[in-house]
Amino acid sequence: MGDTGASDFSGSRQLLSKASGKGCGLKDEGLDEGTVHAGYEFEGGMFNRVRGWVDLAPWLRLFRVLRLLASPSYLACSIVAVIASSLVLNAFQIFPLLKADLFGPSFSLEIATSPSSPLAISPGQTHLLSIAGLATCLVAIWAPTIQCLARAGASLSADRGLPPLVPTIKLVLRRLLSSYLIPIILCFAIAVMLLGLYLISLPASFMDHHWLTTATGWLVGVVGVPIGVAAAGAVVATPLGWCAMVCEPDPDPIDSISRGYESLFRRPLHLLWYTLIVSLLLHIARQASDYITVFSHAAWSWIAVRMPSPIDFAAAASQSTSLLLTAWFLLLACGLLGGVYLLLRRDTGGQDVEDFWKPAEPDRQPLPELPPQAYES
Repeated sequence: MGDTGASDFSGSRQLLSKASGKGCGLKDEGLDEGTVHAGYEFEGGMFNRVRGWVDLAPWLRLFRVLRLLASPSYLACSIVAVIASSLVLNAFQIFPLLKADLFGPSFSLEIATSPSSPLAISPGQTHLLSIAGLATCLVAIWAPTIQCLARAGASLSADRGLPPLVPTIKLVLRRLLSSYLIPIILCFAIAVMLLGLYLISLPASFMDHHWLTTATGWLVGVVGVPIGVAAAGAVVATPLGWCAMVCEPDPDPIDSISRGYESLFRRPLHLLWYTLIVSLLLHIARQASDYITVFSHAAWSWIAVRMPSPIDFAAAASQSTSLLLTAWFLLLACGLLGGVYLLLRRDTGGQDVEDFWKPAEPDRQPLPELPPQAYES
């Protein structure tokens, strides 16, 4: 047994010495390069496995979304949403920014970038009326608009080009009812948790004991933390869930909500970093909008003095400029949301950003053949 092992070992040494000797090749022993392992290369480094800069810094993909600003069709979609929102907010008497005899109120960049300003209640308004107007704008107008623009931004981030607007709108409308379930499910879940919190505090409301009230207060405070986390996370999970509804092949509201919360809780640092990048791009866009506004006013100000009503003319021209630039700003913000969703999907699940789903195109029916009488004389 030992002699056999020794002979095999000596034979292997002779084979290796012959293969490594001068003038001896693998073909002399009946071998080829596909049979003998060439060994591992440990000196290559990570740059040999990099296809481009986006592999080292995935957030560079967000700069591709800037191409969306040059799309007239998507800009028109954003303008329509801003005008519709202005009409709805005017109907609910929320921040009327224009005179009644002009085109109605419109957004401004201050309102678009200040989420707390729409909740400001002016005299004659009620808090419930303001919430109703904002909910109408968000659900009926901006939910499909955000999904449409976010899918376009996601497609650009995945380097799949700018999708046509009409097929994108059709896709969003087919999945719109399922998308509405996302905020409904989140509100229902938070309401159930609030009901449980109320039931916990119910015994203390019937018995006036100091120790029971204190203990209940401590318990309610502790239980209220996860409820607050879930409610705050819904602010992130809802827009990311809307993106998932139009970027994934199988629209599932529960899965979309889980993707949003997973991005928040599993990759909070990635989310923070992408938020900083998006904030930087939006800040640059806002500064550019300010400069464009100044030069636009300078372009038509000399015409206003020649008008019979220069004040009304200047107000209308100023509001149209603000309307266009606000739509341009919101177009960029919604497009960047789609790019951020693909990056967070890559960070949480390992799915490539380039793995962007596109619906199958319908089969084109060939043209019918012409009868011989059509081309025979």
